[in-house]
Amino acid sequence: MEDGFYQNTLNKFGLTAEIPDPDDRIKNQEIQSELARGVLHENFSDFFRQIIAKFDHLDAVVLACTEIPLVVNQKDFDTMILNPTDLQCREAFEFATMNQDA
Repeated sequence: MEDGFYQNTLNKFGLTAEIPDPDDRIKNQEIQSELARGVLHENFSDFFRQIIAKFDHLDAVVLACTEIPLVVNQKDFDTMILNPTDLQCREAFEFATMNQDA
């Protein structure tokens, strides 16, 4: 989020990206680090639900961290949730299995 990767890439396609405020990004990083070490607390889900609720005016929210889907998923929200890891895996599978007859 800090380096503008998502914002810059999406802007090239005419899409606008919004990111959480600095305090939320700091807390996000703290929780992400805990999740990466295998620590899981119910309040992690609560935190991400609160953050995502701030963006309910958007068409979609990108879970731009591989650990976030461990604690929240689409069933938790009305706003479309995009999980890049899931999307990349689906695309990789499609790519790997296309033209198998060639």
